[in-house]
This record gives sequence, structure tokens and C-alpha cells, in this order.
Amino acid sequence: MMLDIQSVQAQMISDAASCFVERQIESLRTIIRIAMEVGSFLRENESGKRSSESFQYTLETVISGVDEFFYLANAYGSLSGSLKSALRWSNIDLNNVESEIAKCFAQFQEDCDFLIRCRQLLDLYKLQLALVAISYDP
Repeated sequence: MMLDIQSVQAQMISDAASCFVERQIESLRTIIRIAMEVGSFLRENESGKRSSESFQYTLETVISGVDEFFYLANAYGSLSGSLKSALRWSNIDLNNVESEIAKCFAQFQEDCDFLIRCRQLLDLYKLQLALVAISYDP
């Protein structure tokens, strides 16, 4: 089931309210929006059928959130019970990073504990950054 951005933001922000300050919540909101927009774009637009302009815009959207990602990652890392990344880069085929993003995107959309879901969000964004590194060609 595909969740909408606003409902995911509302749920995660509600969960984060007790442990994040407003600036951290804004970073969370931004990374949720970017990760979900990019995940949806990749799912709805097959690799060979998407326009180069829309794909370039999507990559630039990921780039626009880098500062927010680092701010959120630091905030998350300071939480008691925070988890290490589940990504095992040695097991990820960078030639097929979009399928890794799709798997992580599906996991992120499942309802679970805030600490797990926030970790999944950070991992999803990291995979999207890998896609940018592989694909970005202005």
C-alpha cells in the first residue's frame, strides 16, 4: 500500500515530538518528503521510459536535501536506542541501485517503531544519494 507523504510526515513527526527539537523535526519532514517523492518517481517511471529532464530534476531533489540529511542523521544518532545502518554496501549491486531503493522504500512504508522507521528513512536516502553519484550528469 502506498502511503501519502503527509500521513507519513504526520505519524513520524508525532512520534519524534518527544525527542527532537523543532529544527530536527523540520529536517525529518524534509527528508521524508524527498525520499518519498523520489521513491514514488522511480516506481512510477521505469528506467528506459522516463524523460532525462524529469530524472535530472529528481536527482537534483535528492541533492537539495543533503544538509537536512546530515542534520537528521546526527539527531537520530544521539537518540538512545538508535540503530546502525542496515545497508551492507558490499552486498549492494550499484548497477542495480534502483531495485535496492525499491526494496528499502517498501520497507520504509511499513508501519513500525519510530527508531526503526527513522533508520529506514536514513538508509533510503543514502541509497538515493548513491543513485545521484552514479547517474548525475549535468
